[in-house]
Amino acid sequence: MAPIFGPSEKKPLPPAAPISWVRNRNGNFYKFVTLRADRAGIAGGGVFAIWHSGAKPRWVMVGESDDLAKTIGGLIDDLELLQYNASGGLFISWALIKPAYRAGIVKYLRETMKPLIERGQPIDDKVEPIPVLAPGGADRPNQ
Repeated sequence: MAPIFGPSEKKPLPPAAPISWVRNRNGNFYKFVTLRADRAGIAGGGVFAIWHSGAKPRWVMVGESDDLAKTIGGLIDDLELLQYNASGGLFISWALIKPAYRAGIVKYLRETMKPLIERGQPIDDKVEPIPVLAPGGADRPNQ
């Protein structure tokens, strides 16, 4: 059925694909404030997501980097980010993603998660969002 006021300009997104969000050896997501990027085995580029749990869990930040260890390690002193640790603890996960797909994945995650902090390069309007499952496979943050 066609929309009343002409064809829709947005085509429907395909179902979200699972990606390999990293967890610690116990199968849990890393606590951001105790994560040691140099000891967590972070190597390469990809995307990351940070969230807080608690009574009202929220996505806090989503980004991408060519060097995840350096980027994530640099965020540990970020006062704007750390203020959300009091809201139930900050958690983080990342996924190694080829450079050609990062912008589309980050665009999709930012549009669906609506993180509290938006940083990094603005993503070009021409970039098509690439649907992926959030850490934990849910639409809302969790541990």
